[in-house]
Amino acid sequence: MRATLVLLLFAEGAILGNPAPTRGAPPEAPRCDAPACHGALVSKAHAHTPAAEGECASCHVPTGAAHPGDGAKGFRLVKTGGALCLECHELPARKNVHAPVAEGECTTCHDPHGSGQPALLKQPLGTMCFECHDAAEFKVHVVTGIDLGTGHPLSGVPDPARPGQTLSCVSCHDPHGSDSPKLWRYQAQTSFDLCGRCHRM
Repeated sequence: MRATLVLLLFAEGAILGNPAPTRGAPPEAPRCDAPACHGALVSKAHAHTPAAEGECASCHVPTGAAHPGDGAKGFRLVKTGGALCLECHELPARKNVHAPVAEGECTTCHDPHGSGQPALLKQPLGTMCFECHDAAEFKVHVVTGIDLGTGHPLSGVPDPARPGQTLSCVSCHDPHGSDSPKLWRYQAQTSFDLCGRCHRM
């Protein structure tokens, strides 16, 4: 009798347009870049392509621990340090290599998720270089060796050798590596080789 009553109620609900509830699929996990999760990492003006496209698994793999969770991390890097960056970014072998690059410390200068600066730089060029290099040393003119109090301009001036760019440390130095001394660009072997790139005699 009881079973018959349940069956009649079920049939009545179906007839009245109220089908019996069905067990649905579990809710989808939010994307890594959801605002409530890691959205702030990729909401900058310049986002790392894998992060912008939600391809977090390009760099991160699950550890098996709960995520988010308390204690153990839910994800680990596919490879560590510069080895991970070199999975996608190719740097030609150079005779002289910038120390952070040689040590696989790409994130010293670049944010791996996103940045307000071009090239995913953590800070503006003129600021970031002087995190490691003494700014006072660059007040001496590159050729004469005389302290002029200002040195070569490093910002706010158009770069004649690179249209559309402004002068900065990377106007003369390759920030990754070079076959020239002092990481100079343009295969320069002396500072005079660099001068001719912008200054016409």
